[in-house]
This record gives sequence, structure tokens and C-alpha cells, in this order.
Amino acid sequence: MLQLELAPGLRIRAVARREDERASAVLAVVCLGVVASMVAIAFELATAKSAGHAQTSHYVFTGITVLGAGGSTAGGSINITIVDDVPVATAINAGGVTEDSATTVVDGNVKTAPGNSFAGLDDIAMADSGYIIIPPDVNGTVGPTKIFQMLNNNVRILDKATGAVLSTVGTNTFWAPTGASANNYTDPRALYDPYNNRFIALMQGDLDKSTANSLCLAISDTNDPQGTWHMYRFSCYENSTYQYADFPTMGFNKNWIAISINMYTSAQTAVRRSVFMVHYPTLLNSNTATVYRADNATSNIICGSPVVTYSTAQDTEFVMQRRGTSTYSIDYIVGAGPSAPTYVTGAAITRPGGTWNAMGTSNYYPQSAPVSGSSVCGTTPCAIERSDDNIRTPGVFRNGNIYFVQQVGLPSSGATHVGIQWTQITTNGAFVVGGRLQDTLATTSNGRPHFANPSISVNAANDFMIGFTRFSSQQHPGAGYAMHLASDGVGTLRDTVIFHDGEDYYHKTFSTNTGRNRWGDYSATMVDPSDDISFWTVQEYAKARKSVSDTTTGANGSRWATWWAQATPGNSYVIAATASAGGTITPAGSVVVNAGNNQAFAIAANSCYAITDVKVDGVSQGAITAYTFSNVTASHTIAATFSAPTIGPYIMAQGNYLETFADVATWTNNFAAPAAATRFASAASAASSGGRTARQAGYAF
Repeated sequence: MLQLELAPGLRIRAVARREDERASAVLAVVCLGVVASMVAIAFELATAKSAGHAQTSHYVFTGITVLGAGGSTAGGSINITIVDDVPVATAINAGGVTEDSATTVVDGNVKTAPGNSFAGLDDIAMADSGYIIIPPDVNGTVGPTKIFQMLNNNVRILDKATGAVLSTVGTNTFWAPTGASANNYTDPRALYDPYNNRFIALMQGDLDKSTANSLCLAISDTNDPQGTWHMYRFSCYENSTYQYADFPTMGFNKNWIAISINMYTSAQTAVRRSVFMVHYPTLLNSNTATVYRADNATSNIICGSPVVTYSTAQDTEFVMQRRGTSTYSIDYIVGAGPSAPTYVTGAAITRPGGTWNAMGTSNYYPQSAPVSGSSVCGTTPCAIERSDDNIRTPGVFRNGNIYFVQQVGLPSSGATHVGIQWTQITTNGAFVVGGRLQDTLATTSNGRPHFANPSISVNAANDFMIGFTRFSSQQHPGAGYAMHLASDGVGTLRDTVIFHDGEDYYHKTFSTNTGRNRWGDYSATMVDPSDDISFWTVQEYAKARKSVSDTTTGANGSRWATWWAQATPGNSYVIAATASAGGTITPAGSVVVNAGNNQAFAIAANSCYAITDVKVDGVSQGAITAYTFSNVTASHTIAATFSAPTIGPYIMAQGNYLETFADVATWTNNFAAPAAATRFASAASAASSGGRTARQAGYAF
């Protein structure tokens, strides 16, 4: 982009060609101002060096027009500064490191605009206690028609189509059936399982009790989060050495719900992590849970990241682990259960692309000054807390590969900014491709962006979205995302989309003016289960302040808030093809179809079965053997059902006695209603990443 200094009432339109050692392309740049008349002038600029790239770049201007007022040519000089406001996207693959070039979609300013976008939970008191909470621990997930959002303060259900609030309850109320102590919940996690059509929710309970730290797990009985849930609670306490727990993360596959949690010594220093494995089929089909535990014996290996497994066939659950400032590892939960699985710890693997800086926890992220009033920190507004480079959100298994993200300090020596690093690997840990979303020139004082608190998801077409918070010394903290389509260049990201700008300055510590100004601690990004193509992300932003108060108590005027955004890549759709027992549909599963293409399906009954019906988008088509979707412009469903011939009643001779058999039309699984909560004792058997949740007694307006 061009940044120009012009006399009042003028604007300039320029067309330039960037020429450098890597590539060249035409860039059209428009700087808008007051439009009155247009006067063409001769303006010649041979070359200008771009500060926005690590290598030397030059822009050759092929045409410049000054738009002035009153029909006169602008007088005096025009000062032109070349800046690059597009974040650098670094593509990394087995062939080495390739920095962004003019041929990448990043420099093309290609964006995937949001569709649905609306407010989520915000900085209000707990609905059932009056406490106010920092940080929110931003989380939530989408189902077929509703959004389930659970933060440290409250649980809210939204209408997915409109964003209308359907219900809000405090976390105490939601988790009360587990028996955990009130006002002691933290680190919410929520996922939607599109195969079993269930919401899965998790929070740590009994936070302040050294020998009773627990995990509270909930499974919805249907795809409606406003329906009934099964809830479970089990202890994290290991022994007198490792007695405190904090910062759980969660993933699942068809066999296991995996939960990683950091274990602390009595001095509350995190030195290892444990993984709890809950047998998923047992959880779904009964009112009991079978829980196993694996403790990592390696010190200072914390914040494991179990993956969300988008597959009905994948038996092994994977757990991603940051191992160092250039390495990662992958662990394996092997076995279908319900007997104990085998937990296999992977070795450290070096990630191509160079080292990074772990950064660590401190008040670091810049922000602009309050809209009104002033910051207690002075001319430079109070900074917002930066977290470390651990993998803080679930990785994703999709189509044979695993994807994960982390925030990193760059460059590795003397880091000047924070960016987002994404990585794609195979299931044996081999590196496939990766990249970094960063502005290489960003510092904490020059107005250029930092990107943090990332989360990632991958759809059926192998597109992926990364959601994040953007920080800058000239902007308030805002919510954004970047997307990569499978058809885009290897290792590239489309330009960032800030779907909700920050509205004001944010500073809330509940301690001292320079205490921890908490943010995050994480975010959530997911695929819409309705089409397996669209993405949703929920991110934190700084909301307009309620007052100019910048105190350390509940009277503080700062407010955090969350915002939801949905975005559809638009070049492909998914047809979900299913068949009941007794026959097949071909192809089956999530079938990706490019926009405008046709897709045919064949339906066949097994021997001794017949086709009962084929439904397309829920509408009966009859007992057909083939169906074709033409000129596909949306996602669809096709479901085939089959029936067996009627047999019986009949008499079968067997030795010297007779038995009479009759058909059983239906089997009904009538399980006894579960208890309000099932409790479990602890199953057999580094520096703080998350930190404890801070509470205040309530707002004073």
C-alpha cells in the first residue's frame, strides 16, 4: 500500500509494478480523499524501496494521477512512503523456505469475506454469583442450528442463523450436577461431534482445592444444547508431589475423548502433564464412564493438544506437543477400548523454517490509547499480556494429515513481534508444509500488527481457517481470521480479515496497575457441521468502555467481549452420502464437489435386501437406484435406507425339541436415567501456561 502526504482536499491514484529478485506483478493502489476534479500531472519516480519485505523490492510507477480541488494542479512536493500493510506469509515445505512473493494470494489482497457475524458472550457478571472474571478463556462451538458458547463466566446458547440469545446461565448453574465447588471453574472447552451429533463440554472444577482438583465433562444427549446432558466428574489429584492441575485441552476420535492437563507441584509450578482418556462409546451408550490416565514422566513438557478427529474410521487418537523452540512431537492413544489403551510418547521432531522465540508470559501486546480518558500507565497505554508458544487449542486430523497452530516470537533472537505459526504433518509426525502469519516490521510501538491467540480448523475440501486477535499500538485489540484454500499456492494464506475492530482501550488486572492484563487465554475455530465446508470462529476484542475509570477494582471501565464470524470458501461444497444397513451408496461419506459440477450417486441393496427409500435433503425420492446433483451450488445430503424381507413366525426342528421364532420389529435401548453426576476417583496410574482465573465481586457502574 502507498502512504502519502498531500495537501488538504487532494488524493492520489497510482498504479505500480513491483520488481525484485523473486517475482513481479501489477499492483493497483488507491488512496481515497475528497473528490472534486481530476488533473493529470507528470510525476516520475524511478524506484522506491519497499520496507515490507526481507529482501529488496522495488516499485516502478507506471501512472500517477492527482485528484485535486477547484480544477487546479496540486502545487509543491508530494511525499510518498512505501509501506507494506499486508502481513508476510512465509511458506515452508520440504524444499526449504520461500518468502511471500507477488504470485501468492497474500500480496494479491485476496480475502474471503465473512457471512454471518454477531456478538457472543461478553464481560458481564456470572449470572448465578455476581462475580466478574478475567480472562474469559474464549471458546464455543456450533451445531446444526445452535451455537454453544461457554466462557469462564457464563454459558450462552445462540441461534446460529441470527445470533439471537436463546439462554444464558452461569457456569455454577450449568455444572452444579457434578458436585464441584461453586465459583471454582476455569478453562472451558467445547466441541461438536458431527458423527454422533453431540456437544462435548469440559471445565476444570474445584480449582482452589489442592487434593480435589477435578475435571467436569458433559455430553449432550442430542444435537440440541438446550436439551439434556450427561455429566461426569473425576479427580486430577495424582500424589502429594503433583497435586494441582490447570489448563485442560480436549480432543476426540471415535474411541476416546482425550483430555490433557498440566500437573503442578505443591509450589504450583507446572512440571509435567497428564492425559486422561475417556472411552467414548461407553459414555454415549451408558450412564458410566471408563477413564484411564497417562502421566508424562518428562519434566517441563506441558500443554498437550489432543486433536479433533474428522473421521469415522481413524482408530488412533493423536496428541500434539510443543517440545522446544524448533521442535514438536506427536503422541498416540492406541486401542479401541473399553480396556486400557496404549499411550505412546513420540520423539521430538525438528520443524523446518527456523527457530522461534518462546516469548513467555508478560504484559507485551501494544494497544492504542483510550477513546476518552487516559491510561494509568501514561502516554504509552498499558500493554496486554502475551502468552507462550505452547499449542493452546486443539489440533485437527483431516484426510490423513494433522494441522496445528501456535503463536511465536519472531525473529528467534531479539524478537520484535508475535506471529502465528501453522503446521501440517502426517500421522507419523513427518512435516508436510507450514507457514507463519506475521508482519516482519512490527514492533510494540510502530503501529504494525501482532497476531496472537490462534485456533485452526480444516474442512472436507482441505481448506483451513486460522482465527486470531490482532494487536497494534495504533489500534484497539480486534478479532480476525485468515484462510487458505486447497487451490491456493502451497504455504500461502489469504489476506487477513478483521471482522470486528477493537472499540476501545482494555486494561483490567484486579491487582496492581502493572499486574497481569489478561487476554485470551485462547480462542476457537471450527467447521460448520451442516455443510462441512463453512468455517466459524469466535474471537475476543476490546469492547467500548463503560467509563473512563482505569482502577484495579470492579469499578474499572474496561470490557472484553467476543464476536462470532462465519465464512464460506465458496469454491466447493459437500454432499453427505449415507446408507443404512443392508445396502450401499457410492460414493459415500463427505463428497466434495467443486462449484458448478455434477455429482452422481449409485444406490444398491445387498443380497436379500431391498431399497426402501432415498431422501435428498430430507425429501423422499422413492426406491431409486441412482441420483445426480447437477450444477452444484450448495451443500446437500442424500440418504439411502434398505429393508430385509419378512421372515416368520416359523418352526425350526432341532434334535428332539422344537423352538418357535418370531420377527422382532424394533430394538429399543432403554437405559436407566443417569444419576445427576457420576464421580470417579483418580484413575490408575514447567512454568504456568494458563494461570488461575481471577475474580472480583461485581461491577460498580
